[in-house]
Amino acid sequence: MSVGFTEHPKAGYVEIVVDGTVGKADFDAIMPRLEAFIAAQGEISVLKVVRGIGFVNLPAALGNAWSGLQTMSRLRRAALVTDLPWLVPFAGAAAMLSPVETRVFGLAELEEARAWVSEKTPAGPQSA
Repeated sequence: MSVGFTEHPKAGYVEIVVDGTVGKADFDAIMPRLEAFIAAQGEISVLKVVRGIGFVNLPAALGNAWSGLQTMSRLRRAALVTDLPWLVPFAGAAAMLSPVETRVFGLAELEEARAWVSEKTPAGPQSA
C-alpha cells in the first residue's frame, strides 16, 4: 500500500501520507477508518502529505471525493503538504470551492502543518 493513515485523537486530526500509486484498495482501506474517526471525534482536521504520486484509480478517487463531500461539514481544517509543483494549483482551486479552511505547505513545513491542523476551530465554512 502506498497510502498511510495515522490517527491523532488527542490533537483531533488524521494524517494521510501518499507516496506512489493509489488504487481502489487504498481508498477502501482508509474510508471506513476515516468515517469511524469522525464518528468518535465529532469534528476533525485532515493533514494529507503527498511525497510522490503515481497512477490514481480515477473511479475510486471520484468515489472518495463523493464520500469526502458528505463529511465536509465535520471538518475543521484541511492541509496539503507537498513539494510537487503541479499539485499546488489543483489544491488552490479545490480550496476555493471548499467550505473547509484549507492551506498548502511544503514538505519542509510538515511540523507547522501539524500544528495548524491541531488548532481547535469550529467546523464548517470559514470566513476569509
